[in-house]
Amino acid sequence: QNYIEDLNEIDRCITCHAGIDNPQMAQEINPYKTHPGNYLEHHPSDKFGCVICHGGQGRALNKREAHAKPGSEAYWENPLLPEEYIQSSCGTCHDPKKVINEAPNLARGKELMETLGCQGCHVTYGFGGALGEPIDKQGTFSEHHYTMQHLDGEHSTWNWLKQHFLDPQLIVPDSEMKKQEMTDSDAKDLTTLMLALKGKQAYSQARTPQDRYEFIADHSGYEKLNGEQLFNQMCGACHGPSDSPIRGKLDKQYNRYFPTLLNNDFTRTAPKDYILETIRKGHPGTMMPSFESGLSESMIEKIVSYIQEFGETEELAALKLQGDKERGAALFQKACVECHGSYGEGVKSPNLRNPIFQNNVSDAFIAETIRKGRENSEMSALTTLEPEATEQDIADLVAYIRQLPKIALGSAAGAIGWENFVDAEQYPGLISFYKNCSSCHTIGDGDRKGPDLKDVLQRREKQWVYQQILDPEGLVKSGDKVANELAKKFGRVMENPGIPANEVEPILQFLESPAEGKAVVAEAMAKAAEQGGGDVDRGRKLYIGELNFKNKGSSCLACHHLPGLGLFGGGTLGQDLLTSDLTSVEIASSLTNVNYKVMKDIYADKPLEADEINDVVTFIQETRNTQQKSKSKIWFVVLGIFGVIALFFITEAFWFKRLKSVRKDLIERSRK
Repeated sequence: QNYIEDLNEIDRCITCHAGIDNPQMAQEINPYKTHPGNYLEHHPSDKFGCVICHGGQGRALNKREAHAKPGSEAYWENPLLPEEYIQSSCGTCHDPKKVINEAPNLARGKELMETLGCQGCHVTYGFGGALGEPIDKQGTFSEHHYTMQHLDGEHSTWNWLKQHFLDPQLIVPDSEMKKQEMTDSDAKDLTTLMLALKGKQAYSQARTPQDRYEFIADHSGYEKLNGEQLFNQMCGACHGPSDSPIRGKLDKQYNRYFPTLLNNDFTRTAPKDYILETIRKGHPGTMMPSFESGLSESMIEKIVSYIQEFGETEELAALKLQGDKERGAALFQKACVECHGSYGEGVKSPNLRNPIFQNNVSDAFIAETIRKGRENSEMSALTTLEPEATEQDIADLVAYIRQLPKIALGSAAGAIGWENFVDAEQYPGLISFYKNCSSCHTIGDGDRKGPDLKDVLQRREKQWVYQQILDPEGLVKSGDKVANELAKKFGRVMENPGIPANEVEPILQFLESPAEGKAVVAEAMAKAAEQGGGDVDRGRKLYIGELNFKNKGSSCLACHHLPGLGLFGGGTLGQDLLTSDLTSVEIASSLTNVNYKVMKDIYADKPLEADEINDVVTFIQETRNTQQKSKSKIWFVVLGIFGVIALFFITEAFWFKRLKSVRKDLIERSRK
């Protein structure tokens, strides 16, 4: 056996592989044959051992446990690497680009990672975006780290990684990772690279070559890249590489338009500070991550300088007309909501409520974008959608966009009591829809618990919609094909909302032409917001049950999770209200007119008062505003640490017992 002191490694591999350094054994069969290539000239087994490159368990006493292959029931965390992935070991110590001759698959994996823009989402050694998980220690994970439920074939780390590269959503159904066009060979090379990533210094200084330190010191060479190269690697996956014609087009997987940046319409109008701040801070709540910790300031400056090469920034003339936000609201609902959402929250196109946007662009920038649109993108000039649009219309839209953060999503103020600012006689269907239907359905903002109702009366017969509202269960039982397809798609039959027959027709009238009604709601919410929101502290007490609801209904904490409340942040029977896409208005609607079955059972005869709903919704929204999704569940981390410590002591106990039995067996055999 070999004992490598600084690695604390005992390798008994040479007990069977006796001829690895004997040239005369070159023609023999395994395990007796000579080691292939000239690797042992630089990595002699008596100084490096075998496990450092091949994996497996050097201390084992038989082939099954030494190789510890997946499915062999030898439950070691580091099984023997298959030959097709053995090059990954080179990348644990060396810069992949410096061993291109010895490890071509590894080097190509590194090249693919850069070409595909993987680091636009994943940090490696301090470089990259924060949208996905860091991958610089991916090679340290055992098979137990992964969910193998949807994996085809061998349950191993390399098979999981390979299949995940080929089709992320097949292996992890909720994955937001972009599916790339790649061959089986591409996926294998990327997997080889991932298996090599074991942290900055996997072994002792004596085992770490100089090129490794150089590799890490300059962000793996990225500090030397120019602006175009950085843009393509960091931004190209979403915004299109510099030579791509797909910039600004609809991404079918995400159903979003990623803004086109490399054209004159953007660069001549966008302030440099806006581009810089967007790269640094990202757009919270969207797929645009912050690069503040993953790119140096000089790298960010290079990217911005490259973007600005596509057009010199102009001094835009200030708006001369005073905008009317109420007229702007009506025009916004008519021309902009399909892409930007009913309240500017962003559906397929950018979120206009975002503080990075609102605080760093001028009214003139917004006006010019509305006026002329964006070349090579889906952002059309206003006159394309509204041929009679005037400069006054543009000013009105700007005024409305500027006050977007004050309503609906940005604050719970306006979510309660907005109906008091709507003429109930003129808009009866509008009020009934938002009170009874909006917690499950949107109009143009995508599916929720039920289907998007945009153009529903063009897609379905009016009588069918009428019947679906009045008796959805009866429609399914009658064998109606569409009703049954919807029930299958959404995993449940629509619950009867209990809407009186005389209120159904006004709802249908509203659905025939919802744009005007949505503008009325937006205006009404803006007025309600001026009245102020609820009491955050009282809302918290009601939510956690410290203060009882007047009608003795159960607290929200029992079923709904919000971080920072109690030991685990609440129950999980209902939606996680931090990450839920329900707006404040829709949460208020759910509490005012309860349509969910479990909630019906709890609150049917114990309804919440209007002021209680106001306070609870205000508390929920305030929590959303102050909590980051990625910082929740800290108690799980604490409990995980204690679990690891406990597991360590248990493992130690059994391990030493096992070693004792191994030593005993060796001693007895030596006496014979």
